[in-house]
Amino acid sequence: MAGITMIKASCYQTTAMKIGNVEGVRNLTIRLVVQLRLVRTIRRSCPAGNLGEVTGDRPVLVGLLLYLLVAAAPTILFWVAARLAPAAIEWVAELRRRRTVAPVGPSLERVVANLRRLRREVRDRTQNTQVRRIAVLAAYDDTLLQACGLVDVDAPLASAAGPDRAFARLLTEAALEDAGIALDPPQDGAAAA
Repeated sequence: MAGITMIKASCYQTTAMKIGNVEGVRNLTIRLVVQLRLVRTIRRSCPAGNLGEVTGDRPVLVGLLLYLLVAAAPTILFWVAARLAPAAIEWVAELRRRRTVAPVGPSLERVVANLRRLRREVRDRTQNTQVRRIAVLAAYDDTLLQACGLVDVDAPLASAAGPDRAFARLLTEAALEDAGIALDPPQDGAAAA
């Protein structure tokens, strides 16, 4: 019979071979009896759950749905990837932006404001004691070096020592002025005139 040749599980094939070829039997009744014996023998000899599937076991609707799933899956996956890829890229970019570390230290505006304030104090010379005058001058030098570091200007003051510090301070101030930082901004009255 054609049904026996369609069986795929190995236990079915060995059992059918033991009983014999069903196609050789001519009598219809004998065929049915042999088929019933074959089914009983197969059920006894095959372990439970290992009955396998024959080609026509599924309903047509299930087969059609499986075909549509296999045929449409690449298109649907490509469409979903095309729709979700920009959003995923934007999400990753947003995560990277959040991870960027804020610069350590004060901003350039704050350093320039401190530099101008300390420059006025150094020029006024209203400090009462020598210790205060040296402290203000040291703070001004440190702020000059910090401003040079923020705008990437070579600071001669960094390597100067002793009596050369005053001249190196003037060179550093000139380098900052050349970089575009006005150490003495125009006053409101002078700018209006």
